Amino acid sequence: MRIALLGGSLEGGGAQQFALRLAEGLVAAGHEVWLVSLDATCDFDLDDFPALKGRFHFLSQSDVSRGTLSKLLDAPRQAWRLHRLLRSLRVETVLSLQERSNILSLLLPGRFRRVISIRSYPASMLKRKAPAKRWLIRLFYGLLLKRADRTVLNSRDAAASFLELFNVSSDRVDVIYNICDATALRQLSLEPVDENLRPVFSGPVVLTGGRLIPDKGHFQLIRAFAATLRRVPDARLLIAGKGPLEAQLRELVRELDIEGRVVFSGYVQNLAALMAKATVFVLPSRREGFPNALLEAVLLGCPSIAADCHSGPRELLSTDGSLDVIEQGVEKAAYGWLVPAPQGADWLPSAAPLTEAERALADAMSDLLADSQGRSTLTGRAQELDHAFAPEHIIPQWMTVLGGPGPVVAAG
Repeated sequence: MRIALLGGSLEGGGAQQFALRLAEGLVAAGHEVWLVSLDATCDFDLDDFPALKGRFHFLSQSDVSRGTLSKLLDAPRQAWRLHRLLRSLRVETVLSLQERSNILSLLLPGRFRRVISIRSYPASMLKRKAPAKRWLIRLFYGLLLKRADRTVLNSRDAAASFLELFNVSSDRVDVIYNICDATALRQLSLEPVDENLRPVFSGPVVLTGGRLIPDKGHFQLIRAFAATLRRVPDARLLIAGKGPLEAQLRELVRELDIEGRVVFSGYVQNLAALMAKATVFVLPSRREGFPNALLEAVLLGCPSIAADCHSGPRELLSTDGSLDVIEQGVEKAAYGWLVPAPQGADWLPSAAPLTEAERALADAMSDLLADSQGRSTLTGRAQELDHAFAPEHIIPQWMTVLGGPGPVVAAG
């Protein structure tokens, strides 16, 4: 069997990390793997993936951050190049991820098996669209989904939302959690931290990692951290990531007069090395699919706090099996602490009173920074989750969905 894994780009996000990890896992299992990307944006050093050397294909030289109109105009040329590539590779199955790639795969002519992977929470994704676009997605995407042989989501919560929104049989929907090789991750965490960041770890550090966009909740985190400093004045907040909100976030830090306590590192390829040194990891997101950064922090034993957003954090941190999110207070779950997800406006002025969710986050950060026994308990439970996300557990699930054993072609 020959399979193509299709992605939009290799920018530094969770879906892209998933594509690389899946490809590496398939290579390790003895399959032949290629990665194909619609755009040329790449935040990864491809030399760090020797098993995938020579297996990357980029269908354009364009940047993924270009506008929607530019992407639409370029789509026919990309589709033609993709069609030719799939024919030359004699592909039998296409595994796609991200919206553009999924739609392109479902529209493309050809007699191949189509498996699409949705890496976000469907209801939240739709909510952020304009009303007209939301209606079009509900109508036309729902029709296109009939061409998909299987649809894979990376959390039970996301799958429930997907089935509620679209008229798709549950028999054609699968849930497969993200891959994380805990042994390799722990080895990676032993690498030295960049020299310019070493002074940050002279005291307690709250670490967060993710693109600087509204959905990641950095505004709320910074406002909550300012309150945390009243109880833990020597703490620092290290924000690892890049994105369009960086200038506004820096301005918020200046307005709150906490410049000496907040550090922006930019994109960090080896976030594990920072997690190994951080006191607490925080995921303040408004929405997720299944957060890789939180998964890595938990497996590394870095005590973690997460916004109880749709979807993923509760399924990772809690053992109660519930998908109901909390709306107030702090929940001390088995593998990390949960706080309410940010609600309302993406941004609030620095002088505005803290929201209930921000107060809960500030309390959780203050309490966990002061609770050495609580941190030690969370660290001690880390290895309990190793198998659930290990390649040897996850890869066979993908092979079942993709159609069984055999030579594999992947594109990411």
